[in-house]
Order: sequence, then structure tokens, then C-alpha cells
Amino acid sequence: MKKIAATVALALLGSPALALDKMPDQPGLSGFFNVSAGAGEIESNFLARLSGIDLDLGDKTLDDFDSPDGEDIATALLNLTLNYTFSNLKTQVSLGNDLSDFLQFDRSTVLSVRHDLDGIGRFQLGLMSSAFPST
Repeated sequence: MKKIAATVALALLGSPALALDKMPDQPGLSGFFNVSAGAGEIESNFLARLSGIDLDLGDKTLDDFDSPDGEDIATALLNLTLNYTFSNLKTQVSLGNDLSDFLQFDRSTVLSVRHDLDGIGRFQLGLMSSAFPST
């Protein structure tokens, strides 16, 4: 019983790390825009093609556990987040993507609504889509 209580206590201590960012102090538009480029080499046994950056790693069936052949890549990166906070300072609409997703070749975009419930916490409801499917 003590092990279960300790596990629950540790899980609750880690919960604040999953919290949403604080709502802005002023209503209106906020966000950021970043344009950059990236280059490197990719080796993958799981990824065959990325349509968004025209990357084809081949459809060859792997017969062993050796390292796959590498492919040099170069891509443009567009990272943006656009937020609108309403005058009540408790509701925010957001459109954007996450730069860390680009490192995983995920080009998803999220449209979300966040709301702050006094004393209870914040919740977010989002719709995610991807313009460039990977196979």
C-alpha cells in the first residue's frame, strides 16, 4: 500500500510540468515568426518518403538489421505561432506549429482554443493537421 501511495505522490509532483503556459496579461495579438534553413543527413529504417521536402529514402525491403543508407537533406523551416487573447484575459485562440516537431519531420499545425477556469486550471482544445504526409 505504501508503494502505491508513493507512486501516486510522485506522479502528482510531476503534474505541474505538464501545465499550459500562463495566459498573457494584455488582450490582443501575440506570437512569433521564424524562417530558417536546415541541412543534414538522415538514416531511417522506418521512413520511406517525405512529400513536403521531396525526400525519397527508397522503398527497398530491409532483410537485416544493418544501418540504412544515408541521404543528404536540405529544407526550409517555417516556425510560427499566432495568438489572440480576448479582453477577458481568460480565453485565447492560437494557430501555429512547434520547432521541435521539425526535427522529427513532423509538419503538423495546431489550431487551438485555451481557456482559464478560475481555481480549477487551464484547458486546451485543439485541432491538428499536417500539410505534408510522411510514409
